[in-house]
Amino acid sequence: MAVKKYILLYSGMLYKNMRESTSYKLDFAVGVFAHLIIQISSLFCTIIVYNNVDTLGGFDFGECLILLGCYLLPMGIEEFFLHNVWSISKHVHSGSLDGYLTKPANTLFLLVVDGTNIHGFILTICGIIYLIFGFINTNIYVGCWKVIWLVICVISGAFIIFSITVFMETLSFWFTEVTNATVMIDSLRQLVRYPITIFHPFLQKFLIFVVPYAYTSFFSATLLFDLDKYMCYTYATPFVAMVMVMGAKKFFAFGLKNYSSPCGS
Repeated sequence: MAVKKYILLYSGMLYKNMRESTSYKLDFAVGVFAHLIIQISSLFCTIIVYNNVDTLGGFDFGECLILLGCYLLPMGIEEFFLHNVWSISKHVHSGSLDGYLTKPANTLFLLVVDGTNIHGFILTICGIIYLIFGFINTNIYVGCWKVIWLVICVISGAFIIFSITVFMETLSFWFTEVTNATVMIDSLRQLVRYPITIFHPFLQKFLIFVVPYAYTSFFSATLLFDLDKYMCYTYATPFVAMVMVMGAKKFFAFGLKNYSSPCGS
């Protein structure tokens, strides 16, 4: 019954959020256009790079398109379904978190579902397009089991991004300003749009074991490339996601115990 309640609650809130996001048609259209321009410029940058080099970190143009697609897919899913987690610090410092604490549902869940970024859908579509063009430019065979694992890895990657943001935003229970720190950590995600093999080994390990953004794109792509040396990381991706989500949930619950309303209640 609890699961059914949360599914109904989430579907209702998602419908509300989508109507709110599209209520101002011009703003919505401008936002879509801006996201498309960003992705087109990113593609042009990739094309420019490959006009001057044959491979980047051992990956050719088609493989880098696939990597870019694997980068955009989990980001798009996270932005569409889970992006409101960025509002935690705002609610903590404004005192509006009090309203969520009085509702008969999990507080973190309510914070996440009370908003969405519909432009995440555009990123997901762009990711699929990049994958298609990447496959056209390579001779990679994609069997059914690869597609299944890719879907698992993409969903897991979205939850890894979400969990890292929860960890950072939860610091707002102790610190006044955490947004800059959250943005700084989130900016590391930009690195995994490229093969992590081009980075220093220390940074590679940092993106795998400390802030595991490498699991959100690079290891998903290496699954398609049949690179055996990375397969153990690829198959570990859903387990990393589960550990991250459970850890983020517990850390948020711990932070909630230290919450003191600025409204004086």
